[in-house]
Amino acid sequence: MAAIRVWNNQPLRPAVNIVRRVVFGSETAVTIQELYKLALQQPYEGPKLNHVFRPSKAASDPKPPNPEHPIRSMSYLRNVILPELERRQCIEKVHEKRELAPEEIEIRKNKLSKAAQQNPQQYMTVSVWAWKRRSPRPVPKPKPVPEVFGKEVGVGDDISHLNRRRQNSRKDTVLREVAWLQELQKARREGAAASSKTKL
Repeated sequence: MAAIRVWNNQPLRPAVNIVRRVVFGSETAVTIQELYKLALQQPYEGPKLNHVFRPSKAASDPKPPNPEHPIRSMSYLRNVILPELERRQCIEKVHEKRELAPEEIEIRKNKLSKAAQQNPQQYMTVSVWAWKRRSPRPVPKPKPVPEVFGKEVGVGDDISHLNRRRQNSRKDTVLREVAWLQELQKARREGAAASSKTKL
């Protein structure tokens, strides 16, 4: 018995390119209904599409509404192409409120109670999920590395290549040099303080 075959749910490159072009070309976020309509308006002049079939245990094989177009159906757009573009971090889903058209406002207003009609937000706007080009994420600034006192005399240097005796000797030398630097800094501060008092 031949295997029943269904439409393959892989993101075809032409479909991905069309949806990305529509989203990137829109100045505002687009709902999936708007995106589906605009995508179908995009001409496709590439090689004839052969939406690949795969064996399946499915009991039926319904044909999509647009078998000759890269976006063959709304479910293909919703379940395959949009998740693929989101995975690639090209687009993002946003929630926003939109103002309805005058005829839509009138229809919604008539369905509300008189009390609800007193609040225009109840019938003039609607909450929607829409898709837009993903905003570039700000690159975090690297944390400033604290300056190591005594770096010029060897503080922080890697001495793991030395044997233990030489390591201990090197540590003693660095400690002496650091102590000398501290005394030098102290003398400079005291000299600067004395100089400022003299000027006063």
